[in-house]
Amino acid sequence: MRLTFLGTGTSTGIPQVGCGCEVCRSEDPKNKRYRSAVYITDGNTRLVIDTPPEFRLQCVREGIQDIDAVIYTHEHADHLFGIDDVRGFTMKTGKTMPLYAEKRVADCIRTAFPYMFRPPVNPSQIPKIVLNVIRGPFDAGSLHIIPFRVMHGNLPVLSFRIGDLVYATDLKTVPPESEKYFENAGTLVLDGLRYREHCSHLNISEALDLVRKYRPGRCYLTHLTHNIDHETLSRELPHNVYAAYDGLTLEV
Repeated sequence: MRLTFLGTGTSTGIPQVGCGCEVCRSEDPKNKRYRSAVYITDGNTRLVIDTPPEFRLQCVREGIQDIDAVIYTHEHADHLFGIDDVRGFTMKTGKTMPLYAEKRVADCIRTAFPYMFRPPVNPSQIPKIVLNVIRGPFDAGSLHIIPFRVMHGNLPVLSFRIGDLVYATDLKTVPPESEKYFENAGTLVLDGLRYREHCSHLNISEALDLVRKYRPGRCYLTHLTHNIDHETLSRELPHNVYAAYDGLTLEV
């Protein structure tokens, strides 16, 4: 299985609009961060987790030619608002794209994008999708996906266990019933927003506490703000913890 980070930035993206800080002005490409998402391939199965506002640009940059399914962590704009860009894939193949989200998120999608669920004047005007409600583990092609609950502040959101991979972004706390899904992970992709405390995200210190607790084979921190310089953070992290960056590809 292969994972590519389509984006590793927080909700504002980096550089942040109107900001002239050192990271936002940086020429280091690893400090240029689209909003967070990943592309996972396994044999002939191609899966995306979340569709940020830059989703089209992310797919073009990575040369992605087709996608078999999209799954959503939650309904915030930085994880959802590129949804219309799945249209490029459905126009190309003529196939219906399955989307997976828990009921609250599915309801938000229908409310925010009602035109996608009405008969169009021209079928090419909307993505050809079917919205599936996540109620438990499910399969997308060759991938067995186990959703589990984490808390994004007061908002319950989903993280996912896929084989030895755990994808857990946008979280502050892990409910006791979800801790088992972090155990024996080969690769953990984890929220690591910034150095300072935040009400709904793990900061770097809290993320490292979870790494010490769950002891994954390796961990990649994502959903990073403009307070994080890639090279500086990389020098500070333990040997098996890394700062993810846009375009990074891993074998997992």
